[in-house]
Amino acid sequence: MIKKIIKKHFKRLFKYALVGTTGTLINLSVLYLLTEFFNIWYIFSAIIATLVAFITNYIANTLWTYRDAMKKLEESR
Repeated sequence: MIKKIIKKHFKRLFKYALVGTTGTLINLSVLYLLTEFFNIWYIFSAIIATLVAFITNYIANTLWTYRDAMKKLEESR
């Protein structure tokens, strides 16, 4: 029982960390592309990159990391 709970939470923590790492890579990539290739001022590039990373992290966490929690929420309604 306890092993199952620990495994479930470790799996979710791993997914959350993977999504966060991917979000950081997306943020840096978008920032670099907008600043260096599209010659957008770095402040505007940083704002856009942050928004893109925030949105992708939210979607990935909702659809992948917390999928089981969302299913339980829908079933309880």
